[in-house]
Amino acid sequence: MSKLKVFFIFLIPVFCAEAKTKESVITRKYSVSSEIKNIRIQVHHAHIRLFQSKNKTQELKIQYFEKLEVDEEDSVLLISEDDFPDVKKAGGNIGKKPVMKVWIPSLPVEIAVFGGEVRIDKLRKTDLSVFMSGKGSVHIKNTEGNLNIFQKEGDVNVHSHKGNVVIQAENSRVQLQACKGKMRINNFKGRLRVGKSSGHLSVRSFKSPIVLNTFTGSLEFKQERAGVYLKPMIGSVFGYSKEGEVRGVIHPNEVDIETKTGKIYLDMPHSQAWVTAETWEGKIVTPVYFNRIKTGGMDRAKGRLRGKKRKGSVSLKSHSGSIRVYQSVN
Repeated sequence: MSKLKVFFIFLIPVFCAEAKTKESVITRKYSVSSEIKNIRIQVHHAHIRLFQSKNKTQELKIQYFEKLEVDEEDSVLLISEDDFPDVKKAGGNIGKKPVMKVWIPSLPVEIAVFGGEVRIDKLRKTDLSVFMSGKGSVHIKNTEGNLNIFQKEGDVNVHSHKGNVVIQAENSRVQLQACKGKMRINNFKGRLRVGKSSGHLSVRSFKSPIVLNTFTGSLEFKQERAGVYLKPMIGSVFGYSKEGEVRGVIHPNEVDIETKTGKIYLDMPHSQAWVTAETWEGKIVTPVYFNRIKTGGMDRAKGRLRGKKRKGSVSLKSHSGSIRVYQSVN
């Protein structure tokens, strides 16, 4: 029995006529059984568009140029090109990227693709996973739930997501905008920009600059050669940077930052935070009313900033990087 026939045992076809347009787009519709708990899409190189099914029933609709196999495996609805994963085809002509449109019911979705583009919009309370093992782009907007993205190289843009976000990349330009929740980013190199977002952000990278533009919450980071830039941030920061600088504006709750050679330059306007700064070989610049102590080869400074609000605790340490603490506005 073929895989397609097995599929018809588990899934009741609502409409399965292969309606071909002038562009040879094949449209299929299926009613998904209650036994299906997850949907998995596997293609080589494609522009994938994912939409929420407007029908209240568990209906699945697919539009695609190429032939697909649809089957059920251990409560997973599998939508796949018949030769996936063929390594030879995966490394072939990536310039030809057919468009696949999928309208899904409210079920967790996993997409596996070698390259191309994935666009997802307006999916609510749905867990999403995207695995892109080659070069491409991922654009996700107006979603809720758990989001898991792996990408080797390219662009990742997440806009207006509520829920947990995990992104693992080798060389990607990652941008999060208007997101809320727990976010964890691992990127070997590339860049990370976060704008108008809130929650807990954890970042680990080798050479990927971190730019936070209006972020509220807590940041944990571990950097090797790239900088961390706060423009501004409200909340707590805990992190270590080997060579990269840490610079910007923060309204602190609790801060603990350490570098080896990287500079630490922080502006804390309006703050009444208690600040301690220590360096072995670098220089410290603080407000003139701070206490300065130099013992055992270490330069120390401590004091309370004379702003009008936002008390907090700030600890800054560097082996040979310079430290500067100031207030642009008291």
